[in-house]
Amino acid sequence: MPRSEQPRRLLTNAELDEIVPYSRTHRWRLEKAGQFPSRVTLGENRVCWWQDEIQDWIDNRVRAGHRIQSPRRRTPTTNGGEDR
Repeated sequence: MPRSEQPRRLLTNAELDEIVPYSRTHRWRLEKAGQFPSRVTLGENRVCWWQDEIQDWIDNRVRAGHRIQSPRRRTPTTNGGEDR
């Protein structure tokens, strides 16, 4: 089914964490600067984002040459974590 025919779906913060590998604080800063889709307030303690708006944002970033990468994983140090 084409995206335009699919019912709109809301994403929670937890679901957004899985899709957009930016911290919640960074996403908030981007949103306030008009560079990230606006949240939908469902209640006093619940906010969500439209999935199609998030996907469009990702597609536009990729087209513009921005890379959206997975968060970096920490690698173990060879000296047991001690700096010398």
